[in-house]
Amino acid sequence: MQSHLNYVGDLGLAAGPDLFAGVRDADLLVVAGARRGELTTAGYTLVDIPVPKQQLVHVHLGIEEPGRVYQPSIGINSAMAAFARAARALEPRARAPWTSDTTALRATKVKALESVGLTGGGADERGREMAERTGSRRYDCDQRRGQLFRVAAALFPVQGFSYAACAD
Repeated sequence: MQSHLNYVGDLGLAAGPDLFAGVRDADLLVVAGARRGELTTAGYTLVDIPVPKQQLVHVHLGIEEPGRVYQPSIGINSAMAAFARAARALEPRARAPWTSDTTALRATKVKALESVGLTGGGADERGREMAERTGSRRYDCDQRRGQLFRVAAALFPVQGFSYAACAD
């Protein structure tokens, strides 16, 4: 997943200032399967409460989650597999105006990964090996996140969508 051109990082404790700025400057946030809590919103500073300035589409299995903290423009109560099937039927945009923003955020993420020696898919392979040795659930979580990413990639063209996973 980290090797995909639209992957720009994870929102959470390790997110950098460029990713935070990207969220603040966005006009649309599609949040699929994540809760909007303190860790994924930098202490509730990334998005205005209760009504975000961005259009917010929040997809979550729990009926209570969309609208709990932030009022979404569209709240969708759905299992991720069902959402994925519906999203795959949508026609992607040919070229999006935010392509240059995605490219810049991706370059920042790649530079950060290179600085700690985690590029070229090696991080995913090491995660898989660690999961096999320890029985860790983290790899399973990353796999589910990857499934959501593939849904997002189906909705938007490769160079037109910035994907930031949200760790709960």
